[in-house]
Amino acid sequence: MSTLHIVSSLEQLSVALPFISNDDHLLLIQQAAYLALATHPKKTLLEKVNSYSFLDTDLVSRGLIQRYDSMAISMADLVELTARHSKSIHWG
Repeated sequence: MSTLHIVSSLEQLSVALPFISNDDHLLLIQQAAYLALATHPKKTLLEKVNSYSFLDTDLVSRGLIQRYDSMAISMADLVELTARHSKSIHWG
């Protein structure tokens, strides 16, 4: 059973990481979207996750979409991700 983990703040990523298994997916939204930046000091935390993406609207609102659009998903993709996973957890 896989889980969709939705993280909206950088502080909560460290809390969520121990609970993310190899079959899970991590979606970074809101302030956590800044982790799309290659130079972000916490970017290395994502190396511990097999599958992750960013919500496209959050990348757009932060001016990051043009450089990181290959990692972006739409709201329609989010609906599909939610249906594909047996449960979802939002980490504040």
